[in-house]
Amino acid sequence: MPDVPGEMLKVTKIMTDIKASFSQIIQTKNPDQTARVVIITHDMSKEQLAQLTERLRQTQTIELLAAYKVMDKG
Repeated sequence: MPDVPGEMLKVTKIMTDIKASFSQIIQTKNPDQTARVVIITHDMSKEQLAQLTERLRQTQTIELLAAYKVMDKG
């Protein structure tokens, strides 16, 4: 995503809309004025993950490289 003000707001808005929350956010700046962002969430359902990935893919400026759901052993 472009490393400019307002880009993380797009992600935050999507997370709010699907009623999901962040646990950790890691951002690294690239030389080409983009940022690589890793987001770890609190527990979310498969449906929330599907909504999140679909909505991120629909944005014009965010490239979703991967999405994973860690399953609870219990």
